[in-house]
Amino acid sequence: MFLGNKITKEHILRRELAIQEGDRINATELDRVLEWEKNKIYNLQIFVSVEYRYEYLSLDSIRIFFDIKEQWYIFPIPHLDIGDRNFNEWLRERNADLRRLEYGMRINWRNARGRRENLRIGLQLGFTRALGFSYFFPYINRKQTISAKYEIRFAENRDVAYQTENNKLVYLRYGDKVLRERFSTSFSIGYRKRFFDNHSLRIGWQENRVDDSVIILNPEYFLDSRNIQRYTEIEYTYRYDYRDNQIYPLKGWLFFLGLNQLGVFRNEDQHVTRFYMSISKYSFLSQQFSIETTLKGRIATPSRQPFPTLQGLGYGGYLARGYDLYAIDAQHFGISQNTFRWKALDGKPRFKFIPIEQFRTIPIQVFLKGYTDIAYGYYEFVQPINKRLTNTLLIGYGVGVDIVTYYNTVVRIEYSFNRQNESKFFFYLKADI
Repeated sequence: MFLGNKITKEHILRRELAIQEGDRINATELDRVLEWEKNKIYNLQIFVSVEYRYEYLSLDSIRIFFDIKEQWYIFPIPHLDIGDRNFNEWLRERNADLRRLEYGMRINWRNARGRRENLRIGLQLGFTRALGFSYFFPYINRKQTISAKYEIRFAENRDVAYQTENNKLVYLRYGDKVLRERFSTSFSIGYRKRFFDNHSLRIGWQENRVDDSVIILNPEYFLDSRNIQRYTEIEYTYRYDYRDNQIYPLKGWLFFLGLNQLGVFRNEDQHVTRFYMSISKYSFLSQQFSIETTLKGRIATPSRQPFPTLQGLGYGGYLARGYDLYAIDAQHFGISQNTFRWKALDGKPRFKFIPIEQFRTIPIQVFLKGYTDIAYGYYEFVQPINKRLTNTLLIGYGVGVDIVTYYNTVVRIEYSFNRQNESKFFFYLKADI
């Protein structure tokens, strides 16, 4: 029985459960089974909290309750971000230049119609001027095994990173002149027959343009002095996600496989094939201590690729901690990340004076951690000015604090060292609003 789902349809919740009425569960396994069922519902990422309880109706019969606290689902909120790869690059390399801020308005309707559909509309100004729309359907068939998503986005920049020097991005700007324009649209189909298996096929179209001034400085930006790039993109991904919590996992494991083809037809402006793979294992050493081990990497062909496609170490989740300020061009790369955590605090204080019910309970967890990362990025045509970190073994390590709170917000504060005898504080914030 589900309690508290005033908006969410019950069939969306039942889709996540492996247990049904009439099933038999060994009494010694009951709490373990229900804990995983609770986590699967929470991992829909549309609830503040999910708890389970049960009552005995007879010696061999129980009634199970899932107590759910729903989020606030519609967010017409101002948008503020930075145009650089991360906050630390903006603060240290760009001197916190306010011209690099991105701001605007975003409407995010999560769990639309109570069916976990997601509508996003965004208007952005500042460093990147953009307009975007997306809609996600978690299922389009009766068995709830096939999902669909459509996206369209237009963006333009007056600042363009046209090359790397000393493994750091170099930007070009000519007053208020637009130097880069990007248009993309895509349609995706997902397939999930079992609880933890996810297949996805995405087909899209990209059109990118840069000003001639960019090509003068880097003729290989789009290769062969071209200033326009048009191509079809096809991507297949497979994801096996058996983790207790997708936002901040402490137990379970994750496997990801991706095959990405940029340019399908002969007359298109680029042809690059990329293969991604990652595997992560999360384990409890005790009630308070846990460890995470992750291996991930990419292989790409051909060797000669446009500059934007060579984004390797330092982009997205492909980062060796301790090298947060560096952008490393790489055709192929691999990373090993190892993290040891101690749970210092775990609570859910409730503040009755907050007027909105969805915000009154504030779950908070604090973890102290130590970590060691090893990475290597390879590029056949590396320039001498970038050889310090490209085609070089990278080793980073450090200590930090992670704070996990409501609406899937994770704050990371780290002090990292690297093999090049550099050490700095780094800060990261991720909020799923």
